[in-house]
Amino acid sequence: MNFSVSGNNNGQIVGKDAYYSAMGDKNDVASEILKSQGGGKEFGFDSGLMVEISVQQHMGETIPELKQDITNAGALTSLSSTMNSFLLKTVDMLSDPSFLSGFDVSVSDPLSASAKVNENSGINKPSQFSLDVKQVASAHIITTTEFKPDQPIGKGTLEISLGTYEGKSFTDNRLGAGGLIDIEETDTISTVADKINSANMGVTATIVKTLNGNERLALYSNETGKDHALNIKVAKDDSLSPNNLDSLSYGGENTAVFTEKVSVQNAMFSVNGIDFEYTSNDVKNVMGLDLTITSKTTTPTTISVSQDAKVLVGNVQFFVDNFNGVMDVVSFLDNSTPGEKFQGALHDSKALKDLKQSL
Repeated sequence: MNFSVSGNNNGQIVGKDAYYSAMGDKNDVASEILKSQGGGKEFGFDSGLMVEISVQQHMGETIPELKQDITNAGALTSLSSTMNSFLLKTVDMLSDPSFLSGFDVSVSDPLSASAKVNENSGINKPSQFSLDVKQVASAHIITTTEFKPDQPIGKGTLEISLGTYEGKSFTDNRLGAGGLIDIEETDTISTVADKINSANMGVTATIVKTLNGNERLALYSNETGKDHALNIKVAKDDSLSPNNLDSLSYGGENTAVFTEKVSVQNAMFSVNGIDFEYTSNDVKNVMGLDLTITSKTTTPTTISVSQDAKVLVGNVQFFVDNFNGVMDVVSFLDNSTPGEKFQGALHDSKALKDLKQSL
């Protein structure tokens, strides 16, 4: 008959090395177990626990000891899952220099920026950088004059776009933001704000209440940078008279209705004298650093990268704990007399002998 790693094999006891030799590699054992519909504690192992071991072994966690009575199938599943976790989540860490060389990053002027070493950085020793922030990236904000809460806006459409101004010339950034809003003759400045927000066009509308009970409409782009400047084109319905909807048009300059409150701009800074410009204040891997720009500097601030001994100690301890956890599992499976009527499911097997030699 054909023996199955996950089946009960009609009550037959299968030799300790049979499962191991029947599979092409150690992953085949786990694959068959996980595909089995009849797996579980009934056959001497907890498949849920095996999966949990495989997917939850991250930094700071350790491989648990598996204290349960298991059959040969469960033993190999336990061993395979434990070793896969150990190899992939622990041993492979040792090939990454950052695993044994943690860094602490400090900024002399923490109000200007925060920084950390990029995970793909080539930084492997203590370093210092000079950061000079010339300007912070900002989102475009414009506000209207006051409207009465029940004042009709007009009738027609508002086409809102995001893009770049060169003088009075506007170029849509074509990044999928913006959209067309239908305005009915009963719409007020408040319902216009609701329609803009419901359209999910990369623009947020807010109603600002004034002390005299009137309302202002504030519009701002959800993204920072020069390529997210606001532009509003109006097409009014001439059948409605009077219709002042065209007063809500905006082309980059202040109008009788719209006033620019915050101009749109990119983040501009230099690191070690090299100039950079980004549309966002969150920038990745600039000379090995991830930066968050928060304020303009009056004098260059110093970013210091120093080795953090705590990271080294913690990661080595993590490896030691996981190695000891593996050895506990191996010892349990190889125990000759764990109980009066039982022995380790893989006691004296070639699989464990080879594994012990490798370890």
